[in-house]
Amino acid sequence: MEGDAEPLFDLGDARAVGSDAWLETRLDHPEDVAVTREGLLYAGGEAGQLYRVDPASGTVEVIGETGGSVLGLDVGPDGDLYACDFQRHAVFRLELADDRPVGEPRKVLAGGPDAPPLHPNYLAFDREGRMYVSDSGRREGLPGPFDDSGGCVYVVDPDGGGRVLTDEPCAFPNGIALSADGDTLYVCESGNHRISAVHLDDGHVEGIELVTDDCGMVDGLALDADERLYVASIGDDAVYRYDDGDLELLVHDPTGLVVNNPTNVAFGGPDMRTLYVANLALNHVTAIGIDATGRHPTGRLEA
Repeated sequence: MEGDAEPLFDLGDARAVGSDAWLETRLDHPEDVAVTREGLLYAGGEAGQLYRVDPASGTVEVIGETGGSVLGLDVGPDGDLYACDFQRHAVFRLELADDRPVGEPRKVLAGGPDAPPLHPNYLAFDREGRMYVSDSGRREGLPGPFDDSGGCVYVVDPDGGGRVLTDEPCAFPNGIALSADGDTLYVCESGNHRISAVHLDDGHVEGIELVTDDCGMVDGLALDADERLYVASIGDDAVYRYDDGDLELLVHDPTGLVVNNPTNVAFGGPDMRTLYVANLALNHVTAIGIDATGRHPTGRLEA
């Protein structure tokens, strides 16, 4: 969409979180950001770092390491930190108490080069405790097209059993987000620039439909309190908002200094009106005040 559209929000009002002007503190190309109810941020690094960031003070701490490379992460319904490591073909859990780590990260889901999840990329929880994981599959011969990477969406049920939920969104499945009622899982496919809605009934697929393919190379998703989609477009260096057929350009950075290769977004701030944007090509997370109220991921919504 980006073209000649004017973004709704001026990046002059944005601020960098997690790095300073001299890079004395910095994040190692954060792929994702998760926000606690208390307003703290968690982010991951290219070398497996798990960061705790205080957006008020700017304090950055490494609280754990997975030993690979961290993509998507989230705070689960249990309050612990979960992280996808595509090099380790695994999802890790770091137990937290008062936002502090208890022990070391440990694997809670392990795949392999020939077994899903091959490339765990992002995860989301529903209120019943299911963990949905996008598996981007195998992408050979970088760079080049990857419209069919053999990816899937994997799910771990509350009893601990894992299964492939669907392999229909297979073009490098990436960011995912659950509707508040848990009945729709939105899936980014970076390989064909599509966002699909996977309709669910008690953790099983009822149907799949296209939402939009007009946001460039899509990467990550979040939903606000009105169930509108916020889309990080790594290809457009932009963030879009999609609402029932209407698409708005929220943020675009032609300089690449404030937002660059945005990969995932999350809401936070005291009134949930701050949009945090993870930037794969930078050393910080971008904080932008917007005109809407966000919400936490579905698994952490109050009943």
